[in-house]
This record gives sequence, C-alpha cells and structure tokens, in this order.
Amino acid sequence: MVKLREPFKAFRDTWTACMLSMVQGDLSVVSIDHALTASKVGIVSFLGVALCMLIKKNPSPWFTAWVIGVLTVVGDYIVHPAHFPGEAFVSGLGAFILSIFFRKVKV
Repeated sequence: MVKLREPFKAFRDTWTACMLSMVQGDLSVVSIDHALTASKVGIVSFLGVALCMLIKKNPSPWFTAWVIGVLTVVGDYIVHPAHFPGEAFVSGLGAFILSIFFRKVKV
C-alpha cells in the first residue's frame, strides 16, 4: 500500500510553489481562483508521486524532490496559461527547493 504522507507532501510543496509564482510573491493579490489553480497543479504532483511510490517503494528525498519539480512544471504548463514567461519552470524549481527544505527541517 502506498504511504499517503509523501503524496500529500508533494501536494503541499507544489501548491505553495505554484501559489507564490502565480502572484509573483505578492500575497496581497491571492484569490480563490489562484488557490484552485494551484490545487489542480498540486493534484498532478499528488498522483504522480503516488504512482512513483507504487513503482519505487523507498525513493530518496532527492529523487522525490526531482519528481515533484518535474510534475509541477508539467502540471503548471497544462493547467493554466502562464502569468509571466517561464512561470512553469519557476514553479517547478520552487517546488523542488521547498521539497528539499521541508524534508531537512522535518515538516
């Protein structure tokens, strides 16, 4: 059975990175639409990491972070048009960094 903790962490990392990049760091303009869009991208990461956990039982944190980053780029690109050039890549890089950071501080 898949440990659901990792997919939920992937959702958290992706959602946070996507929200921050969509509003370009300006939290005063966050809306429900931003949250829903970020949730759609987060679901892509959730499902992708759950699938990876079925294939590879104990992936390393670096591999998991890389998968989260790639899935965030793909999900962001598919779910909505970019607010600025390269937004999907910024979101993916942010999700990768957040994933490593949260695992280092054990959140």
